[in-house]
Amino acid sequence: MVDKRKFEFINSFYRAGGHNVIVGIYEYMKSRNPNSQLFGFLEGPIGIIKGNYVEITAEMISYYKNRGKIINFIFIKGDST
Repeated sequence: MVDKRKFEFINSFYRAGGHNVIVGIYEYMKSRNPNSQLFGFLEGPIGIIKGNYVEITAEMISYYKNRGKIINFIFIKGDST
């Protein structure tokens, strides 16, 4: 097991399956250490400036996994810029 880690990401893509990239990162991270945390900046890069983010939870992962490409934007309000 590795030390607890915190990961952050910006959702700036509009591709089919992009939400499953987030799911994959989450699942891999949790397999290495269940106490690790994943955060997503809301609204794409502007979320960094605003400090607007959300912790990705197991409940979110379960709900959004394999839902389709529009879910990227609903998931964490991504930006295609």
